[in-house]
Amino acid sequence: MGLAHVCRFPERKDYPWREQAPDDAVVAQRCEALGRIVRGDNCIMVASARALLRCVPPVESCYWESTTFAVGEEIPFDEVPQRLVGMGYTNAGAADAPGLFRVHGDTVEVFPAQEKRPCALNFSATRSTASAAW
Repeated sequence: MGLAHVCRFPERKDYPWREQAPDDAVVAQRCEALGRIVRGDNCIMVASARALLRCVPPVESCYWESTTFAVGEEIPFDEVPQRLVGMGYTNAGAADAPGLFRVHGDTVEVFPAQEKRPCALNFSATRSTASAAW
């Protein structure tokens, strides 16, 4: 087995009783790991005992699930932010960190949780016309 089959499940350092915001990169890694387990991927999960103590959403919530926006796909523009928020993304003033997005005119800028840079979804009416990383 190579590194592609190793999945890290990090400990979250934020707690409901503290004012510390969740680390979006950590949440993204945890979601990726949960998704791999639910899909039945052959993988080795690396996790500390403390990481395993934190409750996770039920499988039925699909919180870990990813979505794809394809060029030419017909989707109501208003559904895009709703989908992203439902997946745990935060609507922010800029998409400059994993887990953040912003709506700017007919463009939705998204920083995918597992990526190293953001991308833009440009819409014409209700149709996605382009998807480009920057």
